[in-house]
Amino acid sequence: MLSGLLMANYAYSDTASVTARVSYEEVDDGTADELISMKYTLAHNKALADNLALIVELSAGAVGCGQQYKRSKTYSN
Repeated sequence: MLSGLLMANYAYSDTASVTARVSYEEVDDGTADELISMKYTLAHNKALADNLALIVELSAGAVGCGQQYKRSKTYSN
């Protein structure tokens, strides 16, 4: 199993910031196929008070098989 996370945060005021995250996970279950997962997240953080914040996140992801299969084309006359 291999996984990783890359994150960047930008605070554009004293009470607000934007965070972007990209995560990767590769799982080997012992078969010929490996499961690969990528997830992208964008979050906005707004401090409403000293101990209160509003956080909104949008995420999109993809899951696929790590082994590539070649398609063979058959042409007939």
